[in-house]
Amino acid sequence: LWLCLHLLIGMAASLATMVALTEAALLATAPLTPQPYSASQGPLTLMGHDDLTPTQRLIGPLLALALVAALLYTIALTGHLLARTAPRLLGPTPTERLAAAQAHAHTLAERGRLARELHDSLGHALSVVTLQAATAARLLDTDPDFARQALTHIADQARTATADLDHALGILREDTPTDRTPPPDLTHLH
Repeated sequence: LWLCLHLLIGMAASLATMVALTEAALLATAPLTPQPYSASQGPLTLMGHDDLTPTQRLIGPLLALALVAALLYTIALTGHLLARTAPRLLGPTPTERLAAAQAHAHTLAERGRLARELHDSLGHALSVVTLQAATAARLLDTDPDFARQALTHIADQARTATADLDHALGILREDTPTDRTPPPDLTHLH
């Protein structure tokens, strides 16, 4: 799209430049020639089709200056508009694409690090919970105090693991707050 637009506008600007400069040259030389002619339409259309009056001959060079000024302004404005439109039509520059790819790679690396830490933390917590639960089950009848202590350790370890999980998931969910902690125990539920 950008290439076609650029080529069409360039072709139109070139054609307008050729025609406008030719007409400006004819207008500028109007006082010096008996009857100036346009390259494409016979006698100058800006001055009419009849012979030029002395006033029209004097106005010719002024019209030539105005035509050249209008041409320069139009070309400058077109260049400015193309320069402003180009980034939207061409998309990000290679430097911007590289920066975006590096930011994405950094995000993926950070998420991978969080996943590894979460795996290690939860794996450790589940191992401790499993061992404590097996010990509590085995000693429930013979040593109830130790079994209660093991169950307390299980609850503490589960809360810690839940807090770690909640924190990691909060970081991974970019649009949610990360400061969510589980309640310390279930005593508030009656």
